Amino acid sequence: MIDMPKTVTALNKIAQEKGISYCLFNGVDIKANKSIVLAANDDSVKLLCKIYDIEKYSAPIRFDRILLRKTDFIPLLNI
Repeated sequence: MIDMPKTVTALNKIAQEKGISYCLFNGVDIKANKSIVLAANDDSVKLLCKIYDIEKYSAPIRFDRILLRKTDFIPLLNI
């Protein structure tokens, strides 16, 4: 299992070290065909909520399908 608080802390640290504003983690369960998404910081949470029309963020966000970078993230970021 993923330790959510430790993972978010690690994502936030990566974002700070790399000087990036947005950092997301997409965990995929290929057997169950599901994804979970974690946001590293407040800016990432706001972006994630905006692109997926989520009113309240609660880590992790669960999707009943596998999310892919090229089809599920990049096109939505180019709005």
